Amino acid sequence: MLTTKSTENATRYAILLTLTTTGMRKGELAGLTWNDLDFKQNTISIAKTRDEYGVRSPKTLNSIRTINMSEELSEHLKSFKIWCIEMKKIYNVELKEDGYIFISANLEPISSNYILKMVNAFKKKHNVERFSAHILRHTFVSILIAEGIAVTTVAKIIGDTPKMVMRVFAHSLADEELKATQILSSLIKIK
Repeated sequence: MLTTKSTENATRYAILLTLTTTGMRKGELAGLTWNDLDFKQNTISIAKTRDEYGVRSPKTLNSIRTINMSEELSEHLKSFKIWCIEMKKIYNVELKEDGYIFISANLEPISSNYILKMVNAFKKKHNVERFSAHILRHTFVSILIAEGIAVTTVAKIIGDTPKMVMRVFAHSLADEELKATQILSSLIKIK
């Protein structure tokens, strides 16, 4: 993400950092408003999704959740909020707490189309073939599983069920099972 911070605009970097460190869906990200963030508790409340069809309830009941922000994400979003306030002042517009967090250069809330164009520009700029907002979600989950975080905890963070996590991310769990077998084999030497 260091390269991204120096090469992407403020909104794009904030989007990428948020997706990378939370595993949220792009519609959930597009639906975030400033009052969904609690900088005192370092949490994000996810209770809606927004896409080309408008604002509505998230994908499932499990998708309604409050997740923790990393210190890095919290600090960056605080700075991003200051940037948004300054940008809006230029156009004599006030930042509202119920306003969407992620805005385009013309101060409009980003859309799914914005995220798609951002991803395509990122792929071209950094010569990356396989990259999407959803890949960031999968990577987030795979890293948590590889680090030994319980499937139930991972499911709660990403707003899915443990069954769904097991089904979609079985390959990550299979890698962990292989690693566990190798560790046990190295501990128990049968002669």
